[in-house]
Amino acid sequence: MSAKEQQQDEEITQKLIGYVNVDSGQIIISDPCRLAEFSGGDAHSIASPKKRKKDFEFSFAGCCNASLSEKQAGQLVLKSTVEGKTVKEEIGVAARTRCGDWAYPVVAFYRGGAISAVLIDFDVFEEFEKAAKAQRNIEER
Repeated sequence: MSAKEQQQDEEITQKLIGYVNVDSGQIIISDPCRLAEFSGGDAHSIASPKKRKKDFEFSFAGCCNASLSEKQAGQLVLKSTVEGKTVKEEIGVAARTRCGDWAYPVVAFYRGGAISAVLIDFDVFEEFEKAAKAQRNIEER
């Protein structure tokens, strides 16, 4: 049996591993050792959502530009100069969340005892509506 066939035969299991709380209606995925290079950015540098870009600055403004783009997501890059040439390093991705600010469940998929994928479930609209209704009921009292 080839390694590929063996991998296909392994059982895939899933487990809720936690929640990610979102306060800006967007999320980034990046290596934590690179967070020191993340810039808060200038709020004035947030571009029009109509502007099409292939990649975005590794900053809060870059995340906003990516999530406001047509794809609602995009590649985050760090630019540096090496031997007089501009080099872009792909350092993460940013994406808009479906319901804006919320605590989204994160599920890990395991194959052969190791994590093979992680899913952040932005499709929590039903839970979002229940919470909004409960909040409206509290405010009406």
